[in-house]
Amino acid sequence: MSNLTFRHGLIAGSTAILAFILMCQFILWYIALFVIVVWTPICIKYCQDLLKIDYVLVLYFIFVAIQSIHMTEHVAQMVQIHLLGRSFANSHGLFGDALDNEWLHFSFDSLWIPGWTIYLIYKRRCIWMIAMFPLVLLHCAEHIVIMDYYLRTGISGNAGIMAIGGLIGSPLSRPDLHLLYNAIEETCMVLGFRKAIE
Repeated sequence: MSNLTFRHGLIAGSTAILAFILMCQFILWYIALFVIVVWTPICIKYCQDLLKIDYVLVLYFIFVAIQSIHMTEHVAQMVQIHLLGRSFANSHGLFGDALDNEWLHFSFDSLWIPGWTIYLIYKRRCIWMIAMFPLVLLHCAEHIVIMDYYLRTGISGNAGIMAIGGLIGSPLSRPDLHLLYNAIEETCMVLGFRKAIE
């Protein structure tokens, strides 16, 4: 790789990171939505190509794509907390507090991810889905405990099981812990998908 190419990559990467941080600062959800809209036709075309091979690959790709958007929200929350100095209560990712609520997290992490993980284990016998399944169950349990507290008190932000102040506890705050859960899940999903399309 020439120095010019590396320099261009470095500039493009730095610009993307700075743009992401700006989006986190000002909650520019319309830019995030625009990016999703722009990528949607490309994803649809890719799904059509995958459909020629196996419909399960299409479902797997959709699973990974939606989790990637979810993961981006967790990364944005980390930028807001650790780089921009916001409190957990005021760090809602790129789409703001309208999409950062206990019901959405519960539905996604306790129903969507476990359901599709089980489906892919059954359909593909994917070693990566099998490996991540215990973590998926723990993440699911976290959101069940959090939702139980929310339904009883109406207060969001409970620590759950493994975060600081949780039922068991650890040195990690709830946002840091859930970023870790999602990062491991995302990695397993992507590796599993790559293996599936080989």
